Amino acid sequence: MSLGGLAAAAYATSAVLRLRAEETGGQAEPLLATATGRIRWGLSHVAVAVAGAAVLLAVAGVAAGLGYGLRTGSAGPEVARLLGAAMAQLPASLAVAGAAVVLFGLLPRASVAGAWTVVGVLVLIVAVTGCGADADRERAAAAGVHLYLVKPVDPAVLEELLAGTAVPAPR
Repeated sequence: MSLGGLAAAAYATSAVLRLRAEETGGQAEPLLATATGRIRWGLSHVAVAVAGAAVLLAVAGVAAGLGYGLRTGSAGPEVARLLGAAMAQLPASLAVAGAAVVLFGLLPRASVAGAWTVVGVLVLIVAVTGCGADADRERAAAAGVHLYLVKPVDPAVLEELLAGTAVPAPR
C-alpha cells in the first residue's frame, strides 16, 4: 500500500500545485477579481486534493483486496483489511500536499521544485526501506504470489527469483 500512498501524495501535490499554475498562467486574476476570495480559491484546490487522494487510495485498497481476496477465497475480509491499510496512507499523503501548500504560501517561486523534491525524497525512502514480515510472505505464497520480497532484499534470493522469471532468448 505504500505505493498507493505515494501515488496519492503525488496526485495531491499536483492538485495543490495547480494553484501556482493558475496564478502564473493568468487564470487566477479574473477569478480573484470576482467575489471569490483568495482563501476560498485556495481551499477549493485543497478540497479537490483531499477528495482525490482519498478516492485514489480507496480504489487501490478495494482493488487490492478484491484481487487478493478472490485468489484466496475470502474477498470480504481482505477488502476490508486492505481498504483500511490503504486509507491509513491518507494522512501521510495529505501531509505531503500540506508541505506543497506551505511552500506555495511562503516561497511561491520555489514551491513547485520544493514540493516535487519532497515527493522525490519520499519515493527514495520507500524504495530503500520496507516493512515486510514473514506473515506477509506466507499470505502472498498462499495466494500463489511467489514474487514477494521483504526488504532489505538478500541478493541471493533476488538472483534466484529473477532466474525463475527469466524468459529464454529466442534461437
